[in-house]
Amino acid sequence: MTSINKILEGMPGEGVELIKEELKRLLKEAELDSSEFARVTAEKLQTWLGLLKAGKIDQREFNALVDDRKRVLKQYLNTLEIQSRTRLRKIVLGLFDIVIEKVVPLIIKIK
Repeated sequence: MTSINKILEGMPGEGVELIKEELKRLLKEAELDSSEFARVTAEKLQTWLGLLKAGKIDQREFNALVDDRKRVLKQYLNTLEIQSRTRLRKIVLGLFDIVIEKVVPLIIKIK
């Protein structure tokens, strides 16, 4: 990977910067999405446990809330998997385009 980084760093043009920025953006977006979902789920569980302890809901209601959240979690994970595949595809195809269009011509010129 280090040799690729050296090649990319030495390359002029906006194409490489755009791919770098897109990669950073996609990774940050994925991190934020996951963190938000985990935070919201934790808050909901704390609230439901508090309601259960206070006797405002019974065990059956608590279990129903948890089961509903599990369904939402499964749906979220399926969506996340699809998004991850799409991002990976976009990154890999973008890298191939850069190599073919920018890096190979530069390597040929260097020879």
